[in-house]
Amino acid sequence: MNGGLKSKMNLANKITILRILLTPIFVWFILAYKHSIRVNAEMLRIGALFIFVIAVISDALDGFIARTRNQKTELGTILDPIADKLLLSTVVIIFSIPIKSRNPKAVSNRMA
Repeated sequence: MNGGLKSKMNLANKITILRILLTPIFVWFILAYKHSIRVNAEMLRIGALFIFVIAVISDALDGFIARTRNQKTELGTILDPIADKLLLSTVVIIFSIPIKSRNPKAVSNRMA
């Protein structure tokens, strides 16, 4: 048997997959903000923060749901650490990329 692990797709796994799908959206917001030629691009930064907060909350939520509703699956035990590492390594890499803007005022305004 599976040692008590279920093998079907459930709510906890769907939340984990959502977290994986949020990662490229987060990257788009950050890159659009970093390379924006508009001085007032704060909505992109706020959008990235919003996406990141949703991803972090979904990490706690999928684990809580899996434990409390007995929805632990083999897929979840594989996907959850992958989603965590994907999001965190993406954040480290994306914030390691220097700002290269075509608008020098946008860079100086962000640094101030």
